[in-house]
Amino acid sequence: LVVLIALLARATAQTCGNIEATTQHNFTTPDGRGRSYVKYKPLGIATASNYPLVVELHGLGACASDLYSYSGWTLVADQSNFILVTPQGVEKSWNAGRCCGQARAAKLNVDDVSFLRMVAADVLAAEPGVDPTRVYFAGHSTGCMMAQRMALEAS
Repeated sequence: LVVLIALLARATAQTCGNIEATTQHNFTTPDGRGRSYVKYKPLGIATASNYPLVVELHGLGACASDLYSYSGWTLVADQSNFILVTPQGVEKSWNAGRCCGQARAAKLNVDDVSFLRMVAADVLAAEPGVDPTRVYFAGHSTGCMMAQRMALEAS
């Protein structure tokens, strides 16, 4: 029983990892939080221009880096020539408005809409080949809810 409890505690405390062929970007938001995102840029995109940016948002309790191991987005990015970005939510959650996790808690007052706008602006500044009219948000579970919030408040 003690071993099982130790394994469960270790699984819940896992930190987010890094994935090959990606770069991690860190910055501080206006509210003073250290935030990050992971960017995947397919090799074939180096000579392309006017390509899209896809921002994929993880679900509650997940990590931005997790999406690279199970989502299939990197294969689609390779085939369709777009940059893939996966931001990290505060406490592995998003303030999607009506739901869920620590990011929504009033005591944290997380402004994820502004954070995700900053992420998109950061990528657009660093990647002149990205077409600013082709920035798309998608998500898994509560990440999907946050993507919908972005569609309502940031488009």
